[in-house]
Amino acid sequence: LLRKKLEESVPVNTYPKIMKKLKSEVELVRSEIKVENKKKIAGYKEERDLEDLAELSSLQEEMGEFGQLKIFRGISIQPEERKPPVLSKEVSLSKDEMEILSKNPKYAVRSMMSREKFM
Repeated sequence: LLRKKLEESVPVNTYPKIMKKLKSEVELVRSEIKVENKKKIAGYKEERDLEDLAELSSLQEEMGEFGQLKIFRGISIQPEERKPPVLSKEVSLSKDEMEILSKNPKYAVRSMMSREKFM
């Protein structure tokens, strides 16, 4: 409704100029607000990180000897590669058997399981 009144009151060739100017001003204000909000968010993140560090340090004191673990000192723990199982001279395993045995224990199959029982 207001837009229609504006279009009627302003000559045809000046209306697009006014709208273009308004849009550019709005974009400037919007970008300023974005920058302010990003600064606020960064400040909040810093505060949260400081609070987390303070909480972590108090936990370290309470944990005594376990407070010096890598995870509490901010050192990331790298996952280890799978190690092949221990082999002896009497038993030789194929490549597939080695691969299966080097997997996580959750892949283990119990010896008392049978196909007849579970199929």
